[in-house]
Amino acid sequence: MGRVEVGVLIAAMALHGGGLAIARAIPELTPARAAFTEVMMLEVEVAPEPVRRAVVAEQQPDQTQPENTQAIAMNTEQPTSKGHRSSSGAASSEPGSGGTDENSSSEGVVTGPGTPGEEDWTGPPGGPGTGPGGPPGISPLAAAIALNNAAAPAAPTEAPKAKKADRDSANRVIKDELRKKDKALGLDLPAAGTIASMIKAQMQGSDAPGDAKASFQVVLGPSGNVQAVKVLSFAGGAASTYEGIARNVKAALSARKLNLTEDYKKGAIVVVNAQSKMQMPSGAEVGAGLKFSLKQEFDVADIGASPVRVVKVNFSAKPVE
Repeated sequence: MGRVEVGVLIAAMALHGGGLAIARAIPELTPARAAFTEVMMLEVEVAPEPVRRAVVAEQQPDQTQPENTQAIAMNTEQPTSKGHRSSSGAASSEPGSGGTDENSSSEGVVTGPGTPGEEDWTGPPGGPGTGPGGPPGISPLAAAIALNNAAAPAAPTEAPKAKKADRDSANRVIKDELRKKDKALGLDLPAAGTIASMIKAQMQGSDAPGDAKASFQVVLGPSGNVQAVKVLSFAGGAASTYEGIARNVKAALSARKLNLTEDYKKGAIVVVNAQSKMQMPSGAEVGAGLKFSLKQEFDVADIGASPVRVVKVNFSAKPVE
């Protein structure tokens, strides 16, 4: 070992000894340490306070049970956190049990002790998954679907038979339209035209005045035979003249059966209006003369001609009720 190593070793020992001497020479800086007492640490497990939850009893529209009875029933079957039902209502009835009294149950409040470390829960009186008015274990949606499927009728397995088409419907529509047009033109009953022509001919050859008019009524039976002909009214001439015309018409048509349409299957009542008027061959009025004007007009057929009787008729018909 050389001198250098010996010197270093001696210096280190001197420093170490000096440090110990200094430590003993310095006074204690914390005199209150002697009065310090060690704090004892204790671990205490505190159970969580039970959660008080209020369950409002549902009042069904058609439910007749009072609210107090429903709240008591809900309290007797209170589910716990493990899914089991606890008889807290029954235990509360015993003296000194510390359960809820009748007033609290009537208000619809359900309380139950919880298990430390687990979360309490409450549910409807029918248990989890129970809908309003449904059996336990079925959700409201599933119950509604089940009721809907149960009420739905069975689907038909065969196609409904088509109704038979009426082949005569088109013909009836066409006939109805034609009948309406014929009735508007007075052609719905051809027999009425025959009767009107007969009265016109009798009026033309009668001794009635030149200017006269009369109305006749002709009654036809279901078979088309003439049952009666009478005078309804007249103007100009004697009544016997028009009564004679009525007798002649009935006699001429009594041997004939006139055709009746479907609308007149029970018979018909025909009214004929006849008007007689004296006119010149050109249609000018008798005794009218020439009209004075810068332009004279006349019909050469009237030159030297005599007035003639012109009879015009119109008729209407209605079925016998």
